[in-house]
Parts: sequence; structure tokens; C-alpha cells
Amino acid sequence: MKPGENYDFMNADEAALDRWADGIVYAERLFREVFGFTLRVAYGTLLGAIREKDFIKNDTDIDMTYLSAYHRKEDVLAEMNRIYDRLIAMGLVVHDFRTRKSNPHGGQIHLYFEQYDMILDVTTSWIDEDGYFWVFPYGRMIRGKEVIPFKKVPFRKIEITVPKNSEAILTRLYNDWRTPIGRGRDGGSRAGFRLTWNYGLLT
Repeated sequence: MKPGENYDFMNADEAALDRWADGIVYAERLFREVFGFTLRVAYGTLLGAIREKDFIKNDTDIDMTYLSAYHRKEDVLAEMNRIYDRLIAMGLVVHDFRTRKSNPHGGQIHLYFEQYDMILDVTTSWIDEDGYFWVFPYGRMIRGKEVIPFKKVPFRKIEITVPKNSEAILTRLYNDWRTPIGRGRDGGSRAGFRLTWNYGLLT
């Protein structure tokens, strides 16, 4: 995998799919040990975990998110910057969204794990002071009590972490998420997608 390159889950062999699944578990462990956060799958990867117990064949990336320890946006962003700095020092960051020319933002990181040949799209999320769950870059989703505690679900040959009520999040994101649609759209810009990107969410 190279920065900006899409996954081809449709044509990947079983060994590659298993390697990337193991990479998700590795990323969970890394974030837990380094930052004390529970990293969990999100967006199209969450959709695959709940509906297919596998990667969606027509998705193009691997999405994960962590739950911030803070409740105010300025604190969430400051925390993300500290995470950025630590991951850069570890040599894992392949795309720093804070420095790009178009729509710079601090809510998203692209990481590369060489041993899994895997690029991971990590975003932040938080529960605000009113108890609502927010995700970057889509905004307010559902009540925070529907998100935690996290739980494990089967995914290929392993188990991965998902929110408590993943179905409510998927409905908020995708509307009729139980119905598969065409290549490249199932995990993101699918018909019925209910939310829009807001790069300025944490600025």
C-alpha cells in the first residue's frame, strides 16, 4: 500500500485480507498501550463488521476511530495534536492532514504499518458536555450512552472492537445500511448517505 492508494478488497486474496484484519487488532493494541485509548472500527469498516463480519468487497479503505478523553472541541483538538506528534515520532504517519493545502484539519491521521502493508485512516470522536456522541468529520450522531461500553464482534478469524449500538450509528450514517450497493460507494458516498463532511468541525 502507498499513501493515497485504495484497497481492493474485491480482488485481494485471503492471506491479504487476514493480514489486514490482524493489522486492525495490532492498531487496537498500539493505541491502548501508547495512549490508553480503545481504537475501534468506523464507517465502512464498521458496516462490514456488523453486516458481513468481514471487509466490504466494494469499500476502499480501513477506518478506525478513538473516543477522546475530553468533551470540548478545543480540548479534543489539542489531544489529537499530541497524538499526531507522538505517532510522527514513531514514524507511523504518512499523511499529516494539518499541513495540506486544501482543507487542512486536525481530526484525521493516515498511518502506515509496514509489517501488515496497511494504511489506516484514524479519526477522533468525543462525547460532548450534553452527552452527545460526535465523530470527525460528520458531527453529532447519537447519545453517548448508545456508544459505550464498547464490545467485541467476530470479524473474519478474529474479534474487533465496535460501539455498543453500532446499528444506530450505521443508520445515522447510511440510512438503509443493510442493503449492499455498488462498488466504491457502500462504505461512504452511498445513496441515502445522510451526513456531509465538515473539515472545519474542530477549528
